[in-house]
Amino acid sequence: MQRVMSWIAAVAALAACAPPSAPTAESPPTLTLSAAARPAAATPTRAPASPPTATWTPTRPPASPTPPAIPTLEVHCPAGEPWSGTQGGLTLYLCADPQPPELGRPVAIDVTLTDAAGELVAEAEVEVTLIGGMGGMEGEHDEDFSVELEAGEAGRYGAAATIGPPDLVLTGVAITVQHQGRSMTFNITPDELQPDTP
Repeated sequence: MQRVMSWIAAVAALAACAPPSAPTAESPPTLTLSAAARPAAATPTRAPASPPTATWTPTRPPASPTPPAIPTLEVHCPAGEPWSGTQGGLTLYLCADPQPPELGRPVAIDVTLTDAAGELVAEAEVEVTLIGGMGGMEGEHDEDFSVELEAGEAGRYGAAATIGPPDLVLTGVAITVQHQGRSMTFNITPDELQPDTP
């Protein structure tokens, strides 16, 4: 009995001296994300397309054709600058000596006619009318005094005459041209017939 007790005591002493058992290694903690907390995968997005733009460029209207220049004729008057006017495709040049003409006094009148191409116009009938009125009453009781011009060189017509009475003042000049069935009248004021200035 004493031996059994000694054996138990020895076993107990051995158990007390035995090294402690090694601790069990724990697995490292793991993190599990729920679907709600998981970030959504990035989806590539396409840049928004720019709206179409329309560009307006102003355009100039086509240039209108430049009308051809009317040829001019050099006309020299003995007493001043020639008067000229264009009507119905005809251009008329007038010279008077004296200039402006005076009623009741000898006057030389020369007319030159050209067409749209600048060519002298022959075979026309030209009549010059001097219009006169009483001094201080011009325009109230004016009278007309006409003379037919004679054809000279091609396109030139003239006359030298005393037209109207000397007590009237010139208020206007009218030149009537008849050519190829057409009749045109050129009206001129005395102020448009300027004499030469020294």
